[in-house]
Amino acid sequence: MNHKKTIIWGAVLVVVSVIGVLIFFSIEKNKTPAPVETPKVSQEKPAAPEKPEPKETPKQVSKNVQKVEPKKTEVKKYVYENSSLPFSAASILADLPSNVKDKVNGLIENSQGLYLLGKSGDKITLILENSEDYPRHEVEINEIDAVTAEETAIPIGYKVTNDETDEDIWEYDKKTHLPTMHIKYNQQGEVEYTEFWHYSAENPVKYELKDRDGKILSIKKETPEGDMGLRLEHIVYDKDGNTKINLSAAYDGAEIKRVTYYNADKPDESSTVISDYTDGQKVKETVYTPDLKIKNVYKANYVEGEMTDITVLDNNNEEVEKILTK
Repeated sequence: MNHKKTIIWGAVLVVVSVIGVLIFFSIEKNKTPAPVETPKVSQEKPAAPEKPEPKETPKQVSKNVQKVEPKKTEVKKYVYENSSLPFSAASILADLPSNVKDKVNGLIENSQGLYLLGKSGDKITLILENSEDYPRHEVEINEIDAVTAEETAIPIGYKVTNDETDEDIWEYDKKTHLPTMHIKYNQQGEVEYTEFWHYSAENPVKYELKDRDGKILSIKKETPEGDMGLRLEHIVYDKDGNTKINLSAAYDGAEIKRVTYYNADKPDESSTVISDYTDGQKVKETVYTPDLKIKNVYKANYVEGEMTDITVLDNNNEEVEKILTK
């Protein structure tokens, strides 16, 4: 009996042990940690942090900044003694001594007309129209010393003569007795130059000077323009055929509208002057540089038909000078 109880209790212990083991493993299995879930990364870019607005820094005004002063108008006085004097010439002569002014006015009064008047250093240059015994260019360049009033006359073109010698052959128009041709020979019997005059209204060429080979050395043209217009041209060439001097003037009746002067040897003396008129009175003169840029503009003011002053403007249209003419 006791033996049986022992066996039974042993079996019970074995069963209890097995059950205990099973329970242990079951508990351990349940203790296995669950897989960690990886957080999803957002594809959106994080917003940039807002930049703080810059604070305005008060501007510091420099105490050394210099104010730009407007140009001062220079006031001159020149009383017109000759109405044909260009406005720009009045500006030049206003600064000169009386002996030079008298010389200039005398030359203009004794001429047939004034084309240009300019100043370079101590030299005043006048381009005048003067008659000749035998009409050629009838233009003369006069240089006057701005201090001593000493005068030098320079005929335009080449030096020619009116000699009637064995080395000269002349032909004349039978009615007017004006020359039509002049051949100049040297002592060896070779042609030095030949001159031609043309008086027909249909031929714009009025005078030609040619060398021994027939090349034109100088030429004068008169071309009608409209009812009252006329364009004069005086062109002098060098021995290679290049333009040496070119003087042209455009007239409307007796009024000179435009004058252009080119001198290859003295390019700084080259200039163009355009004049505007109202009711026969000159009201404006524009002077251009040799490269055709505006140099100065001269505007005349009138009171009851009498000129009172001339306002001078620079190439920026700023008033730089006032010439009182009364």
